Amino acid sequence: MTDETLKIGILGVGHLISYLVPGMLRASQKPDFLLSPRNHQTAQMLAQNHNLEIATSNVELVERCDVIILSVRPLQVKGALEGLPWRAEQTIISLCAGVSIAEIAALTNGASITRALPVTAARFGESPTALYPGCELTATLLGPCGPTFVLEDE
Repeated sequence: MTDETLKIGILGVGHLISYLVPGMLRASQKPDFLLSPRNHQTAQMLAQNHNLEIATSNVELVERCDVIILSVRPLQVKGALEGLPWRAEQTIISLCAGVSIAEIAALTNGASITRALPVTAARFGESPTALYPGCELTATLLGPCGPTFVLEDE
């Protein structure tokens, strides 16, 4: 990462994120997270345990963040992404298994999209994480969670 800390929004604060955030916080340069208010119980736990901020809405989350980690169930993707103020210069890291880049791109106004598949071992820096396509920023952000490797296609 650069000297300037990126603001990373987490859209979908559930089970996987409760393992991914502690892993990402293992980085020497700690990410600056903003959590979605949805799933208040998990967001509150992460905020208290790691001194993180919770957004008032998903609109605020997208407006304030450079990178969005999308971690909702596949059937919730469309509803979670529609109507938000996406910007082309944003990066989206999708953790949504089975949801193509094309499906996400249709809802996000030209943002750069990478799919990533970490596992719960991310908390301990031991998650082998598949990425597609390769993205240096995504690999750097997820690197503290364990080794990343790039797939040749979706």
